Amino acid sequence: MNPIRHPRLFPRSPRYTVIVNGQPQEVLQATGADFIIAEGDGPSDVVVEVADTSMANPEGGSAEPCVRPLARQVECRKEGGTLSFTVPGPGNYHLDLSREHPLYLFLHKPEAAPPPSGKAKGHYFCGGQVHEIGKLELRDGETVYLEAGAVVRGAIEARGVRDITIAGHGILDNSYFNRPGEATYPVLVEDSVNVTLRDLTMIEPTRWTCLLRNCEHIQVDNLRQITVGGGRDGLDLVSCRHAVVRNCFIRAGDDCIVVKAHSGKVGQPGPGKDSFDILVEGCSLLNDGGGSALEIGHELRTDSVRDITFRDCDILHVHGMGAAISINNGGQALVENIRYEDIRIEHYYDNLFWIRVIESRYSGTPQRGHIRNITFRDIAVLESIYNPGYSISVIGGFDPEHRVEDVRFENLSINGRRITDLHEMDGFVRDTGAITFS
Repeated sequence: MNPIRHPRLFPRSPRYTVIVNGQPQEVLQATGADFIIAEGDGPSDVVVEVADTSMANPEGGSAEPCVRPLARQVECRKEGGTLSFTVPGPGNYHLDLSREHPLYLFLHKPEAAPPPSGKAKGHYFCGGQVHEIGKLELRDGETVYLEAGAVVRGAIEARGVRDITIAGHGILDNSYFNRPGEATYPVLVEDSVNVTLRDLTMIEPTRWTCLLRNCEHIQVDNLRQITVGGGRDGLDLVSCRHAVVRNCFIRAGDDCIVVKAHSGKVGQPGPGKDSFDILVEGCSLLNDGGGSALEIGHELRTDSVRDITFRDCDILHVHGMGAAISINNGGQALVENIRYEDIRIEHYYDNLFWIRVIESRYSGTPQRGHIRNITFRDIAVLESIYNPGYSISVIGGFDPEHRVEDVRFENLSINGRRITDLHEMDGFVRDTGAITFS
C-alpha cells in the first residue's frame, strides 16, 4: 500500500523515521507528540529509527521501550537506535520511548468506498492539501469528509441539526484559532440528533477538543486526538443521551473522556438535561498534566446522570493531578448505575479512583447530589515504583445527607494481586454507605 502523502508545509518529525511493511512513512509533528497515519490491513511490520538514542525514557517506568496498549502483546526489539515490532492489525499504538517526544502510530484499513468528492450536501477536502475553512457550520443531512492526507485548518460547528457526519482519515488542525481572543472548539455540536464522528485525527485544540452538548443518538468511532495543556479535554459529552464511543485514542492535557450535564447554551450557568445511556468501549487514553482519563463531572447541574458503562479500555498513563477513574459530582444530580468493566490501567500517579460529592468552583449551584450503585469489575492495575506512599483512592460524600453508596469492586487487582479491602489500595473514605470487595 502506498504511503499517505500530506502537504509539504506540514511539520515533519526530526526524531523518528518509520517504515511500515517496507514502505517509508511520513512522520508528522504536533505539539506534544510525533505521529504517523498509515494504511495497514492485517498484521504490520514496523521499523523505527530513533535519531537520539538518549531519548529512551519510557513513561511507565519500564526499563526498555515498549508498545502500548500492553494488552496487544507487541514484542519490541531494540538494536542500537533501531526498534522493530509487529502490530497485530489496524489500531492506534503508542511507542513508549520518551515522555517529551512520544510517537503514535495510527493504522487503519483502506476505505473501500469513500464518498465521492461531488456528493450533494457534502464538504469534501482532498488529500495532500491544506484547507483553511475558519468556522464551517453544518446543516441538516450534511457530511464533512477529510480524505487521508488532507489538513483542514479551522473548526466545525453544528446547532439544532439532524443526521450529520464528520469523517475521514485527514487531520483537523485547530491552530487556525491560536490567536488572542479567538479560541474555539475544534468540533462543537449542540442540540442535535443522529451525530456521527469517525476516523479524524485532531490536533492543536485551543479549547476542549470535541464538545457534544444536548445531543442524542451519537456514534463516535476511532477518533484520534493529540492535545497539550490545561483546559484541553478530549471528548466532552454534556447532557447527552444514547451515545456510543468506540476505538478512540485520546492524549489529553486535561480530562480524556468526560460526561457532564449543564446549561442550555455553552457558557450559561443554568441546569441542563440529564445524561444517560452512554457506552464507552475499546478506547486508549493518555493524560498529561491534569484531569482524569475517565471522568464524570464536575458540572452535573441536572437531576440524573445514569446508566453509563465504560468497558474494555486501556488507560496508558495519567501523569500529574487527576485520577485514572473519577466521579466528581459537583452539582445536584443523582449519579447512579455506573459500570467500569475490563479496564486496564498501565500507569497512574496521583489518584487511582476518586469518587466524591463535592462543592467546587465548577458547581454553579448550592445544591449537592448523591452517588450510588457504582460497579468496578475486572480492573487490572499496574503499579510503578512511584506509586507507593504517594498514590491514593478517595471515596467520599459531601456530608451525611449527600453520600456515596453501594460501591462494588469485583476482581480488582494491582500488579496481579487481588485487592480485598480499602487498605490494600490506600483508600480513604467519608460519608459513605456499603463499599464491598469480591
